[in-house]
Amino acid sequence: MREQIANFLNQHPSVMGMVLALLGGWNLWQSLFRYERYKKSIERALSKRPWLALIGFSNVQPRPILIAASILCLIAGLTMIDVEIGLLDRKFWAAPLIISLLYLFVVFVRVKWRSRKR
Repeated sequence: MREQIANFLNQHPSVMGMVLALLGGWNLWQSLFRYERYKKSIERALSKRPWLALIGFSNVQPRPILIAASILCLIAGLTMIDVEIGLLDRKFWAAPLIISLLYLFVVFVRVKWRSRKR
């Protein structure tokens, strides 16, 4: 069964691409327009279920990091969708992926640098 699922996902990367694109779009929407409510809901979930911290959940990252990570996830999902459809050349997707990855690293370093200065 596991091999069948892996074979299906290897043959149809757009399935995982749709999941990544939806996740990236949802997180981008939350981080842009509903950040405070999103932050409170995560904090509430962590206070009710302390075992979530054991499997990797932690407090919400600062807003710029969430926006940069959501953009990277959205672009990666769109790239995976287009790999199967083949509308655009793969070289076209290289630039947005590289730029969004560099943007994530720059924002992460900048935010962490500022937090250490305080």
